Amino acid sequence: MPKKLLSLFLTLILVIGISVPVPVSADSSFSLNQTMMALRPGETGLLTAISGSGTVSVQSWSSSNPSVATVSGGRVQAINYGISTVTAYLADGSYASCQVHVALMGIDVSYYQKTIDWNAVAKSGQVDFAIIRTGYGGEDWTNQVDTCFEQNYAGAVANNIPVGVYHFSYATTPEMAKKEAEFCLYILNNRKLDYPVFYDIETSAHRNMDVATMTSIVETFCSTIAAAGYTPALYSSPSLFNGSLSSPTLDKYDHWVAHYGVDRPAYSKPFTIWQSGFRSIPGISGNVDANYGYKDYANSGGSSSGGNSGGNVTPGGDDGYTLECDVSSYTFGNNNTYEFIVKTDNPRYPTVQSNAPDVVSVAFSGVTNGGYRFTLTKQSPGDAVITIVDDVGNVCAFMATVPNGSTQTPVQCDTSSYTFTGSSNSYIFKVTTPSSMAPTVTSSNTSVATVSYYAATTDGFLYQLTNKGAGQTTINILDQNGTSLSFPVTGYSESSSGGSSGGSSGGSSSGGSSGGTLPCDTSSYTFTTLNSYTYKVTTSSTTPPTATSSNPSAVSVAYKGTCDGGYLFTITNQGAGQATITTKDADGRTCSFVATGKGTSSGGSSTGTLPCDTSAYTF
Repeated sequence: MPKKLLSLFLTLILVIGISVPVPVSADSSFSLNQTMMALRPGETGLLTAISGSGTVSVQSWSSSNPSVATVSGGRVQAINYGISTVTAYLADGSYASCQVHVALMGIDVSYYQKTIDWNAVAKSGQVDFAIIRTGYGGEDWTNQVDTCFEQNYAGAVANNIPVGVYHFSYATTPEMAKKEAEFCLYILNNRKLDYPVFYDIETSAHRNMDVATMTSIVETFCSTIAAAGYTPALYSSPSLFNGSLSSPTLDKYDHWVAHYGVDRPAYSKPFTIWQSGFRSIPGISGNVDANYGYKDYANSGGSSSGGNSGGNVTPGGDDGYTLECDVSSYTFGNNNTYEFIVKTDNPRYPTVQSNAPDVVSVAFSGVTNGGYRFTLTKQSPGDAVITIVDDVGNVCAFMATVPNGSTQTPVQCDTSSYTFTGSSNSYIFKVTTPSSMAPTVTSSNTSVATVSYYAATTDGFLYQLTNKGAGQTTINILDQNGTSLSFPVTGYSESSSGGSSGGSSGGSSSGGSSGGTLPCDTSSYTFTTLNSYTYKVTTSSTTPPTATSSNPSAVSVAYKGTCDGGYLFTITNQGAGQATITTKDADGRTCSFVATGKGTSSGGSSTGTLPCDTSAYTF
């Protein structure tokens, strides 16, 4: 929808860049001759499976929405307006798909197309409707009218091409929106329209606007248009429809979605028109915006659908499979990663993609009960649209935001080096990371020292070093966000000369003082998903400290064992409530922290039922 240079630039920013790949199985060695097909109701098209060696024998074909399009032997029959995913399956289980759009073919034009030969456009047979720009804004009624509106409207109507209009908005207040609506009506001057009056929302001001303000602006414009007897509707990109335009209040207006460079728009709400890219049409100089219309407004009585006139298109359409995401939007805080779940009963995992991987990247995490897990990782400030598509065309999407000033938090360790001295063959160190997943920790020389996962803490994870022999090794730590660090370890054996005792051991105190504060790695803890948690107190006393709970019916505490530089204790969730955990060493030093239990805990008993997310599974 070319407009001013600024609006064209913004359109490219907002619309281009989200790629919805055609679903193809991982082991597929073939493709279809088309990944997207556009037909009018009653028309037919032919799909062919091909590989590097030529055509491929297809075992079966399927259509995700037979009420829209059917397929037999690769021949697609368009039935009614909508979108269907046609899939070819080979005997080895591999598959490839084509998005079939049964729609009217339309264009939208403004003064950027200059003088249009509407008779040539009509004779081409390629245009079923045209949406014409009235103007932009509402401040200067003399100079903000589209200079080609009059001739475009007259030319389209004279050649029996159904018309609608759009008005480009700069409104930042309801008062400005009211003036834009009045200006649009002034330009229309009671002209008859077959399609709605679309309110064009796409500027950076609109993109960054809060939902309440944006909703008020749109409602003001649309109610003014409706009061004049026209049908109001909305035009924008998925990022705005999922952002500032996401209020359910606006769902009553038909949506015209702009999303270029894909085989189907990545938008989860119903829409009636898709602006898909550019095309060349006889009678028009240069390229013009191409649109697929899934609702025949000219033959459906305006905004109401009926008969075979189509209506709102909803994503997917396969009655056998559903696709749902457990998050509608996400904004990163101090964390580097966030895991979300895609729920589906489709046995083939969906394709998940970020339109801005330099802002937020996404990766497959694993299978979970009823779906799949994916992990977002923040890379730099900005917005990214995360799009999920399955092999039958079901689509869902959400916005992930990295605020300005937000950077990746590096992994940290409480130990910079360690030397075994013979007094102990093990040592516990702590790794701090904002990720909810444990880092990968390895030893470069396992004949000197090995490393293993020990326990989780409130803000990280504990690992245990075990001495194996004399020499040097490097402990390498890599978290799920890709940040890493390492520290050297010196091993000990009876035949070696030993080494300096201690090293940096994560703040280990020499202890020995009478009374005072006993160092503890935990200041508070709240149980959520885990039923137990291990904390460390640092002391050089050879006598284990004692630990008590002020409310053992909520949280109990028990001694776990020694570690280099101190001792470990485990608290266990027993029920809802708070407990003060107090630990006291032989020198009289104490530390305390509050632990909060959750009411649904199964407690810490040694017998009972172990929860599992699967009751049965058949491959």
